[in-house]
Amino acid sequence: MAKRVKTVKNPCGLRVKKCCASCINKYIENDGLRACPVIDEYVESGHVCKKWQMDYNTSQAGVCRGRVHKKEYLMFALAIRLDEGVEALRAKKQGKPEPEPRPIESIRREYEKDYGSTILLDI
Repeated sequence: MAKRVKTVKNPCGLRVKKCCASCINKYIENDGLRACPVIDEYVESGHVCKKWQMDYNTSQAGVCRGRVHKKEYLMFALAIRLDEGVEALRAKKQGKPEPEPRPIESIRREYEKDYGSTILLDI
């Protein structure tokens, strides 16, 4: 008999598989083995323990105009925004005007050019 998958809803109402991959405590070693620092053991794909907590990126997976964006795209956009924040701080420290942030459409087009669609689900 197949193991039943448990799911929970993230703050945007999206169903998330409750497993090691969506846990805040997950740790993947350089050789690709998945370890759980909470129970201090190597775990198999799909493992879930009583200390499971949804990780930040999964909790932030959101819906935009009825579409769910890929986690990789959200991370790509976040990295760009963080870099922009660092550049703004540098400019402020040097007494220069802060650079304008890129429009999200520009970031989306760059991701689509390099990696393909940003959409995971089209609701």
